[in-house]
Amino acid sequence: MTRFAGYGQMFRMMGERLTAEHEANPPLADKPAVQLQRPFMIVPGWTTRKAELEPLGHKLTQDGRNGGHIAFVQNGEFFADEACTQALTDFSPDQKVFQTVLTDIRMPPPLAAVEVAKNLEAVQQLTGSDKIDVTGFSMGGLATRVYLDRGGSAIGKFMLLGTPNQGTTFANLARQVLERDIKFAISMAGLTPGDLPALEWLSVESGNPHLQELNRHWDRQAAQVETTLAVGGRGLLTPSRSGIGITLGDGLVEADGMAPPGGAVKILEG
Repeated sequence: MTRFAGYGQMFRMMGERLTAEHEANPPLADKPAVQLQRPFMIVPGWTTRKAELEPLGHKLTQDGRNGGHIAFVQNGEFFADEACTQALTDFSPDQKVFQTVLTDIRMPPPLAAVEVAKNLEAVQQLTGSDKIDVTGFSMGGLATRVYLDRGGSAIGKFMLLGTPNQGTTFANLARQVLERDIKFAISMAGLTPGDLPALEWLSVESGNPHLQELNRHWDRQAAQVETTLAVGGRGLLTPSRSGIGITLGDGLVEADGMAPPGGAVKILEG
């Protein structure tokens, strides 16, 4: 498990560096403002940190655009804050930016998909729009794919952002740490036994029956939406899916592993 510890230390150091860079140069600050044509919902991934999605939400709502703020959605109810402590009842007629807040950030895709479905229905009812554009971040992309695989039809455009469509070696290593109860590594990575169901889904596709079955029906999922786009980064050293050495990706998912079955991934450099 020296390898896992080494990856963990490397990822933490790179994360600290990126945090400092983002504070000096906020992400998306140089991009033009966007006026959305219909509602848009972000679906977070496994243990997603607030800082990972915050720049996107802020960019879309800057200068009062698209409702002027993010509406957080949990179990079909709307909130003004990500902690879901302040109920949101006063909506702008132009409210278009929503973010799902899962009741458990460690839940696997099949359970998360149930909450995604409920939140999409709530946004439809609030906005009157039949279709909602969705960005699924990391495992949130897999949860959204499960929703589509079950026949969900509320999504218009679907972007998979940093989604491990072919799995990630990090999950394999994390599973080993939990299964062997290696306490120092569990503590270092902030893992809990409750992570195992999600990690089983996130593991490399070879030997992962959950992902194999989901990928077998990719065409069925893609047919439920207008367009799909897989996007990812390769600016960080990342464990290779080959199980040997490191490659480039977003720190957890290697760039090539983000491509959906038979498709490609649009790489954002840096």
